[in-house]
Amino acid sequence: MNDLHNNQPTLSVGIPVYNSGPSVIDAVESVLNQTWLGSLEVILINDGCDDNETLEVLNQLERLHAEVLVYHHSQNLGRPYARNTVLENARGKYLTWIDADDTWYPHKLQTQFTELYKVSPEVDGYICLSSYDWQWEGGGKKRIKSPDLTQGALQGVINGKIGCYLWTMLATTETYRRVGKFDTNLPRLQDLEFILRFAHQGGQFVATPNNQPLCIYKKSDVGRSGESVEHSVRHIWKKHRFSYASFGNRFERFSKQDQLALIIRHYRNNGKRMLFSRLAVQYFAKSPKRGLKRFKRTFC
Repeated sequence: MNDLHNNQPTLSVGIPVYNSGPSVIDAVESVLNQTWLGSLEVILINDGCDDNETLEVLNQLERLHAEVLVYHHSQNLGRPYARNTVLENARGKYLTWIDADDTWYPHKLQTQFTELYKVSPEVDGYICLSSYDWQWEGGGKKRIKSPDLTQGALQGVINGKIGCYLWTMLATTETYRRVGKFDTNLPRLQDLEFILRFAHQGGQFVATPNNQPLCIYKKSDVGRSGESVEHSVRHIWKKHRFSYASFGNRFERFSKQDQLALIIRHYRNNGKRMLFSRLAVQYFAKSPKRGLKRFKRTFC
C-alpha cells in the first residue's frame, strides 16, 4: 500500500473488488474523470482475489494514480467485510461508493455535491441519491430508474420506492459511520439492510434533479445464488420485523412478497427451476389478485 498525499482528501470512494479483471479499470477511470475537481482518494479493497489478471490490474492502478490505495484481504470475506474496511480507512470528509463493474457519468459528483450543499452547511444525516441507467449485462435497452422520495424515508426504503444502492449515494463519512458496520451475516442485500438502519435512525434523503441518470448499473444475476438471496431476505425480515410491521399488515405483506419475487428471480436466472416453480406457486397462492404485472416488474 502506498503512502498517499499528505493532505486529507475531501472525498473517499470505496470499491470492493473480487476477480473483476479489466472492468475495475473502467470504474476507476470514471471516478478520476469527473468534472468535480476536489481532492479524493480511491480505496480499492482486494477481497482475496485469486486471479492474476485482477491482481495485476490493482497493482497497475495503484502505481499509475496517486489517488488510488489498495487494501488487501488475505482471503475472500465478502462485500460486507470489504465495505467495512472502506469505512474503517476512509479519510475524506465525504464518502461514496462504486462497484467494480459499474461506471459513473462525468458529472455525477458535481451534481450530487451541489444538491447536498443545498441542504445546509452541515449535512450529516443526509444521503444524496442519484438516478441511474439500469442495463442487464449482455445488452438490452437501458432503463432510467429514479428514487421516489414522496413517502417517508423508512417506508420508501422498505417498499423499494427508494433504491438502496450504495453506488448512487453520496454523504459525509460520519453519516455512514453513525449507522454502524455492514452486517457480515448477509452475503447479499447488505445495502438494503444498512440503509434500513440509516432510515430507522432518522436519516433523510435528497435526490439529484430532473431524473437525470448519473451512472450506469450493469445488472446480472448469474452466480448470485437464490439460496444466498433467500438467506439474506429472511435475515433482514427477522432483524427488521418491527419496521416492516409499523406500516400495517397489508404493507408488510406486500413488501415481503416483493422480496419473495426477488428470490424467485435469482432461482430462475441461475437455473434452479424446481425452486423457482415452488416459490412461484407460493407467491401467487398468497396474492392471486396482484396479477402478473407486479410480479414481472421484479424480472426487469
